[in-house]
Order: sequence, then C-alpha cells, then structure tokens
Amino acid sequence: MEYTPATVVIDTAIVFEPGMHICGIKIDKRYQPKNYSGKWSGPATVRKALKTVPRLYKKQTGVVPPGNVDVIMVAPKGSGTSVRRNFLSGAGINSSFAVGQDYTGRAKERCLAVGIGIGSGYLFPTTFQHEVFSDLTGERGVLMGALAGIMDAQYAVLRANGHSPSEAFNETVEELTQSLIRLVDENGMDWMYANCSATAQRGALDWRPRFKKAVLPLFKQLYQRVKTGKECARVLAACGHCNSTVDRSRNVS
Repeated sequence: MEYTPATVVIDTAIVFEPGMHICGIKIDKRYQPKNYSGKWSGPATVRKALKTVPRLYKKQTGVVPPGNVDVIMVAPKGSGTSVRRNFLSGAGINSSFAVGQDYTGRAKERCLAVGIGIGSGYLFPTTFQHEVFSDLTGERGVLMGALAGIMDAQYAVLRANGHSPSEAFNETVEELTQSLIRLVDENGMDWMYANCSATAQRGALDWRPRFKKAVLPLFKQLYQRVKTGKECARVLAACGHCNSTVDRSRNVS
C-alpha cells in the first residue's frame, strides 16, 4: 500500500495468530499489540498520525515496547559504511543518544555502553523526536540533498558557459572532496579559509551571506515539512511497497 498525508489508517485492536507473519517473521504463538494507554484511536489520517514520532511508530507498526524494558537509542552521525570503517580504523564516530524509557534505572548507562561499543568517540544527549527531526532535515539539506543540488547547479552553469566536463567537474566536486573538505575536517572552517588563497577567501566571504539568504527560507520550509510529518509520509509513500529499493536505485542512477 502506498501512503499520502490524507491516507486513513486504522488504530484498532489486532491479533496475530500462530503461523502468521510480522515483517516477514513467522510467529509461533498468539500475539496482540497494545498501546500504552490500552485504548485505540480508530481511523486517523497519516497527517494526524505523524504529529509525533512515537505515535507514528505505534500506529504504523502496531509494535509498542512493553513497560518492563529500557527503551534507548544511539544514532551514529554517519552512514553504516562510515561507522564500520571508522570502527576498524580506530577513528570512531560521533553519536547522539536518548533514553525513551528507563525501567531498570540503568538505561542511560546501557545506552552509553552501546555508544562506546560501536566506537563513538563523542556522545551527546538528545530526544527521540529531536533526533528524527534533525536527521531528516540534515539528509535532505547539507548532508545530501542540498549538497547534490548545489553541485548540479554549479556544474550546469559552468558547462553552459563553455567549460569542459573535466574542468566543471574538478571545480565543483574534485577540489571540494579531495582538498577543501579535508582541511575543514582537520581543523574547522576558519582554518580552511586561512589556508586558501586571498582570492578564494575574499570571494567566499562576499558570497557566503548571499547563499545563506537564498537558502534560509528553503531550510525553514524543509524543517516545517519534517516537523508536520509530511516528509515522513513521503518516505512511507515511496518506500512502502515491495519494489521500493528498485525504484530508488533507478532514481539515483
């Protein structure tokens, strides 16, 4: 089934009998998910259901953590590939952490242990909601969507003005990924500025506020779409069917 913000979902009692499947896993005993309150909300649009992340999780999956367990989260600030590579190299990776439910009184301790176990060199506290909101904003913004969009735009302008593919690529992608971003990684943005030519410094200082002014409204719009659940509904609609992986691969290609 594909979802839109107006799609109606039913939050009601459901029973899984032995032999049925949940997320592809065959269950061997009768199972009935329950909400914390013990009550059901009935019909609701996806837009309404997405007002809070916990509500989304309960309504869409029917899976509710029981009250007698710790609910914790560790969110590495990078892709799974980066987490693994950094772990093997000993570099580690920053992670956020949150405690959603502390049944044992040791949830935070266990959460930090998980973070250290996956190689987190720095751990900072957050909430489940803030993690989702910042993560979705970052992926669509600077980390992937905005970065790719800016590269596309600059490359297109250079090519349209007679620059060769090699020149356009190197001035757009190669110099960023192989030189400048590595300077930022070493000692920060100011250090990168200090180690570039005077022409690069002057141009960047002049154009940075102009780019900020141009994209700030777009980032505000993006955050509101994340906060109201529209981006999550978009993901559900695009990824909620069996061919979603194939479809995404085609889009990337």
